[in-house]
Amino acid sequence: DLTDINEIPFQVHLIYTKPNGAQCLRVASAQITVTNDRSKAEKNANLNVIGTHVAQKAALLAKGGEYEQAQMETRAAQRFMLRNGVKKEALSEWSNQLQEVDDVLRSERKKEAPSGKRNYRNDSSVAAFSKQK
Repeated sequence: DLTDINEIPFQVHLIYTKPNGAQCLRVASAQITVTNDRSKAEKNANLNVIGTHVAQKAALLAKGGEYEQAQMETRAAQRFMLRNGVKKEALSEWSNQLQEVDDVLRSERKKEAPSGKRNYRNDSSVAAFSKQK
């Protein structure tokens, strides 16, 4: 139950090696304010991060033969972007990429329909998703 939680703390630890061979650890700490207001949360979301996450998730689903689920993920992201005022140029680019992905997914779903077997790891579906950013 997170009802009484107002902020969520998190840390990122980055371990790196300097050119002189010294190993270093950098720690970044922050707190994120929690909200129950969906519109407020969506308004403050980083749409580039959302788009990248969805493209990666959908590619993973398509690679595993989950073409319908991959389509649902990309459609949900498109609706999210529409709700949150993504500029027309960016949305148009996303939609064009989405159309290419949808074409590949529809084709793969048709191929598996007669046999009822899933096609795993089709390179054309993965290639279509990899173009998304």
